[in-house]
Amino acid sequence: AVVCAAPPTNPNDLNDIPPPEAVRAFLIDPGTGYSFKRGTWHSLNRHILDQCGASFLILNSAPNPTQMVNYQTGRGFLSRDLEVDQDPKALEYTNVSGIEFEIEA
Repeated sequence: AVVCAAPPTNPNDLNDIPPPEAVRAFLIDPGTGYSFKRGTWHSLNRHILDQCGASFLILNSAPNPTQMVNYQTGRGFLSRDLEVDQDPKALEYTNVSGIEFEIEA
């Protein structure tokens, strides 16, 4: 599977998001665990490459504050706790939109 990640940014500035050129894709070795430093930006999706599928065990902090960014639409949200926040704050980003990422082998 492939996961995308970018270095941490200032958690106190909601507009301080990773520039697109800072986003990197990593091939996950099956059977090997990995972890991110707190604050590391990462895709929530794990892009499965094997037709047989994959299983993941994901451990999060509790609460799990989460900021989402959609580089294609320039929109996102901030959730105080991803699992239970029923009213995440909508965010608009003026510095990103229309961006698609392509992963080349």
